[in-house]
Amino acid sequence: MNIKISFENNDLASRSTAAAKREQVMPYLKANSVVSFEFKNVESISASYADELFGILTETFGLTAVSDRIKLINCNDFCAKEVAEAIFRRAEQEQPLIVC
Repeated sequence: MNIKISFENNDLASRSTAAAKREQVMPYLKANSVVSFEFKNVESISASYADELFGILTETFGLTAVSDRIKLINCNDFCAKEVAEAIFRRAEQEQPLIVC
């Protein structure tokens, strides 16, 4: 199953908003779905937002699962860099908490 997730704001900065988005996405990843994040109107993302959403998903599911099942659509270079840094920072810290 392919799921498309969009963002309500063009500036993603709130850790609590990122946590809510993560909770929305987790059941799909647990079900081995591919989740595509639509960044069409997103201009920026904070390091804390990227960590709370993508970093913790990486910590939870592991780098391989996140690489295989999370896609970034229409993502500008700045946002892609922040997301990549959050993913790799968490990937270096621990093994996955959930085996997929």
